Amino acid sequence: MKPRVSVQRLVVVLIGMLTVVGHVVLAQPDSTRPWQALTGDLEQLRQELALPGMSVAVLLDQQVVYARGFGLADIDREVAATESTPYHIASLTKPFSAVLVMRLVEAGLLSLDSRMRDLCAESVFIVNDEEVHGYDTLCEKLVGLINHPCAEYDFTLRHHLSHTARGVPGERYRYTGWLFGLVTEAVEAVTRRDFADLLAQEITGPLGLSSTVPNLSAVRTQQVLDQRALPYRIVGGNRHEFSRFPSHIRASAGMVSTVLDLARFDIAIDRNELLTQASSDTMWNPMTLNDGSIAPYGLGWYVQDLDAVGRVYWHAGWQPDMYSGLYLKVPTAGATFLMLANSDGASASFDLSLGDVRRSPFAQRFLELLVELR
Repeated sequence: MKPRVSVQRLVVVLIGMLTVVGHVVLAQPDSTRPWQALTGDLEQLRQELALPGMSVAVLLDQQVVYARGFGLADIDREVAATESTPYHIASLTKPFSAVLVMRLVEAGLLSLDSRMRDLCAESVFIVNDEEVHGYDTLCEKLVGLINHPCAEYDFTLRHHLSHTARGVPGERYRYTGWLFGLVTEAVEAVTRRDFADLLAQEITGPLGLSSTVPNLSAVRTQQVLDQRALPYRIVGGNRHEFSRFPSHIRASAGMVSTVLDLARFDIAIDRNELLTQASSDTMWNPMTLNDGSIAPYGLGWYVQDLDAVGRVYWHAGWQPDMYSGLYLKVPTAGATFLMLANSDGASASFDLSLGDVRRSPFAQRFLELLVELR
């Protein structure tokens, strides 16, 4: 195991007074050198990638030591992005879904090796805006649409959570958000409850994530949606145009949150408030493929070993022409980097589905800073 990266030099960036925001310990803005440098780099990246606005948070040893917004959440009204700005988090929903599934596994309601054909035998799916009744009928559709042979093979919940459900089950990793999304129907079939409601009742509600949707409060849900950073597409190379808001919360995408609420979620995972350590280890164990090779993905998380900092757990978010984001955990440093943006520029060009977080310039700069501050 790699030695723990020292955070002693990072701690000096904190000023003496801490304030409590919700359930997250948040450092007041500081002007010390390490984070000054990070601020400049982040703003430069925002401009280079033509991101209208973005929000960033950094955690060290379960405390938020850096949190701020950059640019604009609403261009026309000149509303600044802050650390409290809500965004659609796109595929950063998948880690939440993985935690929810593992909670159901702990409760004995699900098995990771349950067959999808059994779990979803009578489910109703939406394919190209058309209702499809039953798993067998879905398989007929998917063969033609994405060459997914689910009538021929027994795909399990584990295959869908690990992106190893394309072709022969477990033969290869291929990131496919639509197939991950079928976890929604599997969970709903077992629990007889709406997936979004389960997220609120099992995760966002108990953690007090008041700026996250789904939320236990309908009033607060509407307030969060009203405060969202507007989504933008880039047109003509350098001009931003309002796009549209995503709809529907599924296991694969759709949640709305802030970097501070994501920080609280991150802390809860590290404190085993949501899962036992054994369940987290299962979730973060990279999938072994049929030929014995290791995929870059566990259950709802990328898992990657880096020479400089050891094993990292991460996920990227990409909603084309709308939103992007990054969630990067570096356990050896006790560090987490969170970033949300209101266009797709932080993810669109980097093909992060290949499983290498270093393709993200945000991740690269953060990892470099951790190494510099050893």
